[in-house]
Amino acid sequence: MGVLKRWNGSSWVAIPNGTAVQRYSGGWDSPKHVKYWDGSSWEIAWSKSDPVTYNFYPSDDQAYRTSGWRSELRVGSYGFGDHMSFFEFNDTSAYAIDADGSLTTDQTLSDALETRGTVTSAKLHLYRDTGGYGTIPSGANPYYIGHSTSTLGSGVPSFNTAYQATLAVGGWAAQSDITASGLSQSLIEEVADGASLVVGNVNSVASLTYPGGNDTNYSALYDNTDTSFYILTYFKRPRLEVTLDY
Repeated sequence: MGVLKRWNGSSWVAIPNGTAVQRYSGGWDSPKHVKYWDGSSWEIAWSKSDPVTYNFYPSDDQAYRTSGWRSELRVGSYGFGDHMSFFEFNDTSAYAIDADGSLTTDQTLSDALETRGTVTSAKLHLYRDTGGYGTIPSGANPYYIGHSTSTLGSGVPSFNTAYQATLAVGGWAAQSDITASGLSQSLIEEVADGASLVVGNVNSVASLTYPGGNDTNYSALYDNTDTSFYILTYFKRPRLEVTLDY
């Protein structure tokens, strides 16, 4: 891989990505990339840093238990069987809240990744309704975050554990939010390609039980129809927050 360098008066030193670089083409501007020809293709030697954070609400979200699909989002069981919740984030009807707070109704996650292909941060925000035991006890089992290419509302879904993340939920109170941080680039790329994010207190559909008992980490979640605010700009809906860079 080639590296962009500069002469410092005594030696050539590499110019790190994100360092201010300008070019002259009738006027001075900042290029997104500096590329070189390796004999068969153009390769990137340097990229500027210009991160943008997007916040996406689901275009669709549903929960699944062994008796079928339901519109109310649930994780775990409270007497009626274990649930997993599924969230679709890459659809033209989904909209993003840009870094400046403006709404972009035609922006998709896939569109954003085409412009800025590096995920520097990815988080899933969930807001818990009432239900279950109130505050989840400390030490309760975590939630698992995977992905699924299954069609929401149809048949038995899958839970793909590739690029799986875990979310500690002990201490999560009713009527409050929680954030799953550290979602990987690979997981976000799966979502951009059309997969759903899946949240469960087990990471296999085969592990869902009925009637399931009363799980101490059970949650009822706000869904994508919520219109109440809990902080300025953001609803209590599930929200995928991604920061993208070149």
